[in-house]
Amino acid sequence: MTVNLTAADKEKIQPFRSRGEIVVTSVTPNSDSTFGIVGVDQGVGTSFGSFVSNYAVTGYPAWNLAGELEFVYEGPFETTTASGDLIFCQLRVSGPFDGANLPGAVTGSVTVVGGTGRFLGVTGDFETSAIATPVGFNYQSQGFLVQAVKPSRPAKH
Repeated sequence: MTVNLTAADKEKIQPFRSRGEIVVTSVTPNSDSTFGIVGVDQGVGTSFGSFVSNYAVTGYPAWNLAGELEFVYEGPFETTTASGDLIFCQLRVSGPFDGANLPGAVTGSVTVVGGTGRFLGVTGDFETSAIATPVGFNYQSQGFLVQAVKPSRPAKH
């Protein structure tokens, strides 16, 4: 038996919001003038509930299109939900940089590229903004998730 699905049947678009605190656990200078930045995030998000994220991103100074110096953080991170499912993401945020002091605030985007368990096949995008704290960042994010929907099995007769 073949099950024909429309595009609407194949995926479910969900609004997404999250907030939390990232604690930076290490900053390591690299030989190419970038920095390796490792951190752990505890937060709460729609669809996820409570979660923990582990970051290992790269930080570096760069000029933006307006000719202003920024400090950029980018790279992958992995989120573990309270149920143990994983969500795989790519981060890119930046903020004003004076050449000496890291930004007090950053804005940017997160792209969701996959997951496991309940989040198998998930994708999405959300915007994020964060304020620096003495140990890392407090942030808020908002966007959407697109979750693949598995076809239901036909009833046995």
